[in-house]
Parts: sequence; C-alpha cells; structure tokens
Amino acid sequence: MSKTLLVSLDTSVSPPALLIDQHGQVHVDKDHATQTITWRLAGALGQGQFASPGFRWLVVPPDGIFGAPRPADNGKSLSIGDDHRDASSDGEWPYELRVEYQGVTYACPSDGSAPDAGARVQAAATLVRDPIIINH
Repeated sequence: MSKTLLVSLDTSVSPPALLIDQHGQVHVDKDHATQTITWRLAGALGQGQFASPGFRWLVVPPDGIFGAPRPADNGKSLSIGDDHRDASSDGEWPYELRVEYQGVTYACPSDGSAPDAGARVQAAATLVRDPIIINH
C-alpha cells in the first residue's frame, strides 16, 4: 500500500511555511510488504522542487524501519519506504520537509529552537501542524 500527501505553501503564516495534507500525519498500519509514503508538490510549489536534503528526521528511528528518502528525477516528489511489519517497528517519528521555490527554501513547521532531540519530539507532539509518521 502507498500513501501520498500533497505539499503546498501556506502564506497565511509569517514566514510562509510548507503545508502538508493531513497536517503531515501519516498513519501506517502493519503490513507484510514495504509501504511507500510519497510527498508531492502542489499548487504554486509545483514550480519548485525538493531541496537537498528535502527530508530529515527530527528524531532518527531505529535502523531497518525506513528506507532512504528518494526524490523523483524532476524534484517534484519525494518517497520513503516504511517496513512496518510488526510491533517492533511501532512508534512515532517527526520529520521535516524542505522545498526550494523561487530562490527561497521553505520548511514544514517545526520547533528548530528546541535544544535537544527530546525537546523536538515534545514540540512535534504538541504542534498539530508538525509532520509525523505514526506506525501502529
């Protein structure tokens, strides 16, 4: 199974930030096969591309759950494999996306001021718009 989320530009906040479908929350159920999560640029961002790097973990999950982020050749989408087969891969992992558009790099909302990984996880859990992958 695959999940696709659209990424657009939220100009109602200052500075503008990335807005991700479903508040960036991806819920992944257990499956015997690797599932693909894809983010696609939409609206005005369709003229942009994912930055390098376009994806980063705010807290790095254990090895073996997720594959490396794979941007499309045209930079308009980015995918990651989620190998969520059993309870050993249950968890919540906040992430950040970055997109270049008209010479500016935009990021999804996150508390970059948090001093350590634990504080960033707490910030991601309390900010409804902060993106997170939830394996359950």
